[in-house]
Amino acid sequence: TDLRLPGGVGGAELAKRLLFRDPQLKVVFMSGDVPKEFYAEFAATCLAIEKPFSREQLIRVLEKALSPGGATSAPKGLVE
Repeated sequence: TDLRLPGGVGGAELAKRLLFRDPQLKVVFMSGDVPKEFYAEFAATCLAIEKPFSREQLIRVLEKALSPGGATSAPKGLVE
């Protein structure tokens, strides 16, 4: 999800709601500007990639998210 979605619910709120329903959900945020609040709230459980990013960077982040223990409620995380 993008951190800054147009309209009502932003990406962070969307992730919170979805993770509440399924704590094992894999979440990857993307944004042109990852705010400092992200690191405090989500860095331990979700992954992030900053725009613009290359196809290779996106592949690395998605591989990490889909690997065992990547981007879950377990205390692991990566910000590229």
